Formats: sequence, C-alpha cells, structure tokens
Amino acid sequence: MVNRKEGFIHVSGGRIFYVTFGDINSTAAPLIVVHGGPGFSHDTLEITAPLARDRFLILYDQLGCGRSDRPTDKTLWSLRRYASELDAIVSYFHLDRYHLLGHSFGGSVVLEHSLTHPQGLMSIILSSPLVSVKDWLADTATRKKELPQTVQSIIDHHEVSGTTDSDDYKKAVSEFNRRFLCRLLPRPDSYQNAFKRFNNDIYQQMWGPSEFHCTGSLASYNRANDLDKINVPACLLCGDQDEVRETTIKKYAEKLQARYHILPNSTHSTYLEATTTFMARVDQFLQQVESN
Repeated sequence: MVNRKEGFIHVSGGRIFYVTFGDINSTAAPLIVVHGGPGFSHDTLEITAPLARDRFLILYDQLGCGRSDRPTDKTLWSLRRYASELDAIVSYFHLDRYHLLGHSFGGSVVLEHSLTHPQGLMSIILSSPLVSVKDWLADTATRKKELPQTVQSIIDHHEVSGTTDSDDYKKAVSEFNRRFLCRLLPRPDSYQNAFKRFNNDIYQQMWGPSEFHCTGSLASYNRANDLDKINVPACLLCGDQDEVRETTIKKYAEKLQARYHILPNSTHSTYLEATTTFMARVDQFLQQVESN
C-alpha cells in the first residue's frame, strides 16, 4: 500500500483539498490528476493510486467541490481560475517537472494550463476530454439517438419548453447517464461519495441541466483549433461507449500528433470500467515519455 497523505492548499477564493500517494522524492516525475464536472470531485480517481508505486501522485478537489472550501462567490467559477489552481499545486509541492492527467472537464483545465507553456510540464493525458463544446454536443446528440424514442421525446419536449427541472426530464437524463456515463451497478463507493459531494450549483452555472444540453458559461468553449500549440507529448483515451466518441478523440489526437486508445466495454467512466487497461495505457505512456 502506497503512502497516503491529505492537506489543503490556499488558492484564489479559498482552500482546495488534496490527497497524495507515494514518495515525492521518487525518481519518476510526479503526476497531477484533475477531476471532471464542473462540480465533481477527485474521489473516483483515487483508483489511480497504484501509479504511485514509482512516482508521486497528486489528486485534489477543485474549489467549491468535494472537500475543498465552498465559497458562494460565483465569479470564482471560471475555467481560467480553475486552471490557476494547477499553478498553485506546482508551487506548493515545488515541482520542477510533472505530468498532468485530466478527465472530462478536467481535460479542459489541463488544456488551459498547457497552453501557457509552463516550465516543467512533461506531458498531458486527456481522458474523455472536453475540448470543444460544439464537438461535445454533437457527440452527445449522436448518443442520445441511441436512447428509446420515448426517452428522446421527453428530453426534446422539456428542453424546448424550458422545463428541464421536471422529474420526467431528470429520469430521462438518468437513462442517458446509465448508458454512456457509467454502467457499473451497483455504483462503487467512490462514485457514490463523489455524487454526495457534487456541487450542482457549479455544474448548472458553468454547464447546464444535462450532459447533452449546455446553457452555462462554457457554452462557447472551444480549444480544438489550439491543440497544435501544445508542445509536450500527449495521450488520449475514451471508452467505446463513451459520450465522447472515437471519431472526435481521433481528430484531437491528429492535431496533437498524439497516440490515442479506445477502451473496450466502457463508457465515460473508463478508469472505473476498464481499470486494468486504462492504468496500463497511462503507465506505459508516462514511462515512454520519461525514457525519451
């Protein structure tokens, strides 16, 4: 069992909670893991702890999420400020080299940080990332067509009517999530804990009422045309039943000149549903980057 420690780091607006695994003095470069959302937490991603066998692993809850402070100032819920949390983490642990892994919205945070070309960043891993809201909505619209027609009709009706807070809409969203967000039943404890600590206010403000309906501040987000500006090695992953589709991941990989992996029998929660393959791909990539 690798050594586990917890603590808090001060950032703009409050403190963020972190947990580390392994030895900070390990020979291999540390890996910082960034959770998705917006509004989720790091809990499910603790499944990556075995990566700390030979490197220092840092996970954390973004401000307002999980066990971090929960200020009510809505101006804090911006992607730029979330990206600045990575600067605070790098500074706090005095990292002169490091890797980043971002899942879903965490991929957006990683991209924003990477585009500043920070000294010491060695590579990025994007797991089912949000790179372009336009692409995301196109992918989820395709997935939505795989739902029963009655469920699609309920979704369309309430989105047109502006009644996305209705129970019928929420039930329809749950069916989408069951098929494309996470298929594990019963849900793992880490997944249940993450939802207990989920900050829906942040999700609603930055994203919207569902994975396939964006009405929040991220609506115009698009970094698809900036991927070629990132100058470190990259690796992309998604599930074969992910809400982020293979064709989209392949397009991003080409722009990044990066490798990509489609994990079989998994949805958006690839690291939970195809853990062994996910961890092997990540570990292999990190070792190859460092060996070069």
